[in-house]
Amino acid sequence: MRTKPWIALLAAATVGLSACTTESSGPTQPKLERSSAARPTAQASHVFKAFSGETRAPFAGGAAQSVFIGDPTITYNGGPIIQAEKVAAIYWSSRTIYTGGPAAGSTGNGTSDASLVGFFLNHIGGSPYYAINTPYHDGSGHYVQNSITYTQYWASNTGVPAPGSNVTLSALESKIEAGFTSGALTYDQNTLYMVFTDSAVDQRNLFISNGCAEHGSFTWNGHDVRYAAMPRDLDQSLCTQASVVVGAGSPNNDRAADVEVNTIVHEMEETNTDPDPFTGWYDSQENESADKCAWHFDPMYTTANGSKANTNLAGKDFLIQQEWQLAYVQGCEVKLFSATVTGPFEAQPFVLCTWASHPSGGAPPYTYAWFGNSRLSSSTVNYVNGGSSFYAFVNIKDTNGVTVEPEEWVNVSQYNPQCGS
Repeated sequence: MRTKPWIALLAAATVGLSACTTESSGPTQPKLERSSAARPTAQASHVFKAFSGETRAPFAGGAAQSVFIGDPTITYNGGPIIQAEKVAAIYWSSRTIYTGGPAAGSTGNGTSDASLVGFFLNHIGGSPYYAINTPYHDGSGHYVQNSITYTQYWASNTGVPAPGSNVTLSALESKIEAGFTSGALTYDQNTLYMVFTDSAVDQRNLFISNGCAEHGSFTWNGHDVRYAAMPRDLDQSLCTQASVVVGAGSPNNDRAADVEVNTIVHEMEETNTDPDPFTGWYDSQENESADKCAWHFDPMYTTANGSKANTNLAGKDFLIQQEWQLAYVQGCEVKLFSATVTGPFEAQPFVLCTWASHPSGGAPPYTYAWFGNSRLSSSTVNYVNGGSSFYAFVNIKDTNGVTVEPEEWVNVSQYNPQCGS
């Protein structure tokens, strides 16, 4: 626990500050009382629920924060993460499912998928949106990377499920395994195998149980296989952005794909942070990272065709849900919220110096509290140190209520320059 310095403003008396709290984003013990053996890794799964007007609670304690589902924090429970996720798409139909997509019966590299779904998969990695996942880590200090690689697709046209039918988990697993054994798919433990089906085909009885998609894992030849069941969500009205957003429209004039990308990113994020469900990151109510911000899209803008969007990827607009960011105060964002502090990192005792903060992302405008003191509310601060070394830090909160706390260690010594660089 670090000690906050005594502060003196340029035109004010010295103000004493108390010790700060510690950050909440590090590995923590799980809040759940049940044994981790309650859910085996093999056959584990987690459903993305359709919008049903859930009650979303403001952050406890009255702090302004965006709405969210479940607890105000998410914790690490000891299981694996995927640092650099790959995606393989299985389009299971006798025709092309999404406009411009692979022809039935073909296989290929993900970069050759010309559908809007393919475009999204090829451009979401490296974006300010997907950077929100980068604070997530495992117990060994490995962090999720801002990376999604769309490695391959398989447009399988054999054993196609008929309209009105339901694809069972056994059938879904068998389809993926058939891809491995035939060479249509390459096995990789860090790959999410997303199985897309055509119009009026359900998977895992998701639609009749108020679900939109599902991710999970199963065992094949002793290896973990991470999968996502991806029915065509345009068929389920409560699985569309329009169920929440008035005038959502279709930013790319491709409604089926514009709807599906929201479900896609939900399942990709949760596979990064909890690939074997209920072993990695989730809260005490078993909400995974994307669940906590499901069906919440602010801030939005209006696109050229009058639709709503909140994210632009390489010139194309998308309306995708917020994602849960680990931070000093956690919350929902559509861009990673981060900040740095700059100023002298060495100084003489009792000398007035200036520090500046540099926030980016999140949802501006920002509010500032240097050393946790709301009276020191500018982006910069002038103050006299208390004669000993300290952290120059600031709490910066955006309009979603997410708070970051950048800091800089300042070495105080009579042998230093007055305000060293």
